[in-house]
Amino acid sequence: MFCTNYILTPQELIDEFNSKFSKGGMYEEYAGKIGYNDEKPLTEDDLVENFDKISIMIGSWEEVAGKAGINPRSAVERKRQ
Repeated sequence: MFCTNYILTPQELIDEFNSKFSKGGMYEEYAGKIGYNDEKPLTEDDLVENFDKISIMIGSWEEVAGKAGINPRSAVERKRQ
């Protein structure tokens, strides 16, 4: 069996995060607890312009996920097919 490790680009990571915390996403119920607003999804520009906001959001997600027994990395991981 051939296996390739695939590293997601920053945009792919952001897309995964946005889709999971937006309405209908698997972590929608936690969006408000971490300060995510699906009416203003994260962008690559936010990595530079709003890095503090993203850092706080990620720290909040790590705390919330830990209490819920969820792997925090799952917010940006893709399911392999």
